[in-house]
Amino acid sequence: NSGKEHFRYLGDYLGKSKYEIVSLYKKGFSTNYLGKKYNVSDATIGNYLKKWGVKLRSAAYGFKGNILCDDGHKVRSFYEFKIDNYLNNKQIKHLVNKQIIKGKPYLYDFYLPDYDLYIEYCGLKRFTKYKKRKANKLRLYKKYNLNLLSINPNENIIRKLGEFLNL
Repeated sequence: NSGKEHFRYLGDYLGKSKYEIVSLYKKGFSTNYLGKKYNVSDATIGNYLKKWGVKLRSAAYGFKGNILCDDGHKVRSFYEFKIDNYLNNKQIKHLVNKQIIKGKPYLYDFYLPDYDLYIEYCGLKRFTKYKKRKANKLRLYKKYNLNLLSINPNENIIRKLGEFLNL
């Protein structure tokens, strides 16, 4: 982002997208996601949000599901948002973020009761704490012989869901 391609050179490029940026941030999208979307750093997005009077939330792994989906479900990432809205648009009944096994501390990302299928999006592999939790969850699915569709960041989420569910 230098020279004529820099957003400041383009005449307050982010200012022109203020409504959309603020709206997405309030829905729960991160400054990191917004930075990638608008081709600037997350710090730049944060600075603009502050300038526009938006109170920034702290960023950390394990936040409590701040992204609001079309059907009212709250999820923890943009990718879970895509999965939830896809299932909603296809009118597939689904539950989010409930205990996999009663009394165990692990929550599933999605459960499709009509398919007896759990869906896990494995997105934060760079964090040790996340990798350990995800590995424990995957062992739990295997131990109880539960049907699981695991989706990784390098996969096309919509295509994989469509193929797996024969849609």
